[in-house]
Amino acid sequence: MITIRNPQANAIVERIHQVIANMVRTFELETNYLDKEDPWKGVLAATTFAVRSTYHTTLKKTPGQLVFGRDMIFNIQHVANWEFIRQNKQICIDKNNKAENAKRVAHLYKEGDLVLLQRGTENKYETPYQGPFSILKVNDNGTVRLRVGAVEDTVNIRRLTPYTSAAPVKVDTINHRGECSMQNHQQPRRSARHPPRA
Repeated sequence: MITIRNPQANAIVERIHQVIANMVRTFELETNYLDKEDPWKGVLAATTFAVRSTYHTTLKKTPGQLVFGRDMIFNIQHVANWEFIRQNKQICIDKNNKAENAKRVAHLYKEGDLVLLQRGTENKYETPYQGPFSILKVNDNGTVRLRVGAVEDTVNIRRLTPYTSAAPVKVDTINHRGECSMQNHQQPRRSARHPPRA
């Protein structure tokens, strides 16, 4: 169970979905003949075999070797060193986390803080955030509780931006003749050839 619009929480599943989609795309299904009764039979069989028999750079093995204890192509028995695999996987996780966190600015959210919520479905001409909303509760798993309209929802902090109230803007009273100014009155332009009258 994950929060909405936060596919990073399903990282392993989403990654294998990307691999499967890329493999299926290579079949060029729009130009090839598909069986009407079971169009996915051959495609999915070939795709799953390719996934199971492909060398995994983190595990240093193929998934088929680890699950079935045999090589998927040659008739060879395989014994996995699970402790080595666990240590190597943790090294990769730590390295990736360090790279991803290198540019992050630490921020701790508190109850009552005002935040902007990333829409995630905006068009180019729409504002990417909505709000501000007040935080009702801060959970210890990287999520917070917000009230968005009439609904109280759990949101991942990746979709939040701290809200800072805008400082009052001083309205420029000079008409720049060409720049946009939201003023109803215009001041006459003074020419250097005609100095102001005394």
